Amino acid sequence: MSAEVLEIVKLEDGGVALRKANDSNAEPVITIKFSEETVDSLQQQYVGVAQAMIAAGVQLIVEAKLRFEEEKEKPVVH
Repeated sequence: MSAEVLEIVKLEDGGVALRKANDSNAEPVITIKFSEETVDSLQQQYVGVAQAMIAAGVQLIVEAKLRFEEEKEKPVVH
C-alpha cells in the first residue's frame, strides 16, 4: 500500500482544505469554510482550528480503517 502525501492549504475564498500535495488543481478531499462572524471572532486562529478539525477527522478515518482491517482478518468460528 503506497502512502499519499496530503497538505492543508488556505484557499482564496478563505476556506481551509486538505488536498493532494502533488496536484494543486485536484479537488480537495476536505474543505472547511467558517462564517464571517466566526472568522472575525477567531481572527487568524481560524486556520489553526480548521487544521485541528482536519487532523482529528483524518485520525478517526485511519483508526476506523485499521479496526475494519483487523476485523476482516479474524477467522470466523462456527
